[in-house]
Amino acid sequence: MRKLRRLPVLLAALLGLALAGCGDRDRAQLPAETDDPFYVQGKQLQKQGRPSEALNAFLKVIDRRGESPSPESHLEAGLICLYHTKDFPAAYYHLRRYHKAQPNSKEAPLVLGKIEEAKREFARSLPG
Repeated sequence: MRKLRRLPVLLAALLGLALAGCGDRDRAQLPAETDDPFYVQGKQLQKQGRPSEALNAFLKVIDRRGESPSPESHLEAGLICLYHTKDFPAAYYHLRRYHKAQPNSKEAPLVLGKIEEAKREFARSLPG
């Protein structure tokens, strides 16, 4: 009988520990997106003319940041997909993610044009 009284207390303590571990502590420790080592590496790789490797670096930034916005990495990834890898659906996706996060940026009109370009290029790549 005594053990049954302890069960709710034990369950409450376990629930409290579980919820304490579900915070965004890892996200809070992330540097600014443009200070992220992978972002810096991606920009350097672009300057060196290595777009595929730069794309991988920008994708790592996006992956590391999870739900936190990473518009600059999406923009860079979208442009690489559009002009170098010719992956037009991926370019569209990344450029849209940038525009969603930064709809009022000074680059927004340019990005909207790039989104339309990605759609046109994808349509042209379809058979028929």
